[in-house]
Amino acid sequence: MTILPFLMVGMLYLAVSSQTLAFRDVHDPKLRQILPPLVTAEIVERDVRQPLFYPDDPVTKGQLAFWLVRVRNLPFSEPEMGRFPDIPKGYKAFREIEAAASREWLTGHEDGNFQPDASISREEFAKFLCLVLDHRYDARSWKQEDIARNLKVGVWSFKDEALISGSFRPWVALALKLQLLEPAFGVNPFHIEEEKTYLHPQRPVSRGEAIKIIVQLFLPERQN
Repeated sequence: MTILPFLMVGMLYLAVSSQTLAFRDVHDPKLRQILPPLVTAEIVERDVRQPLFYPDDPVTKGQLAFWLVRVRNLPFSEPEMGRFPDIPKGYKAFREIEAAASREWLTGHEDGNFQPDASISREEFAKFLCLVLDHRYDARSWKQEDIARNLKVGVWSFKDEALISGSFRPWVALALKLQLLEPAFGVNPFHIEEEKTYLHPQRPVSRGEAIKIIVQLFLPERQN
């Protein structure tokens, strides 16, 4: 069963679905627009007894894998045994996590576990998006001068650049170049001041942020 028809129907009948499939805690206009079709397509879950999305909560690795694989309508793998001890067959997002891991979009931790409830920092999210968009070789081939040139906004360096973990620097620089990651400019992004150019690389990505970026990047791809 393909998901695309449900998404298209959801978009066409947004006026109706927004009322019947709305989340009580979602006030962002963009989120209110995109979530009902995703509920219809069984990409985002909605508890009718307590219709809450928790948009400001950190997105987890498990949620990220589930949303991305479902939005892109990727084929599911059904191995007899999973590659992660904490994601056994029968786990709710088993197929989606296996699909994401098989493409090396998300990996396990040193202990071999996937840790599906772990949050994703902005620098980790930058790497994830670059990998999903198949830019892994671009980031790994960059020299230090390439990285330094792209870790800037205009002529200004980020005030918190030193907080970017060493192994994530090329991924963050590439994500900025590809406009996958937005700097924190303060209230008005069109009036950039030097003291407001922060990246917050260690801040967890929220559920609202993650689903908006996934839909923006990958939903149009499904409709072509």
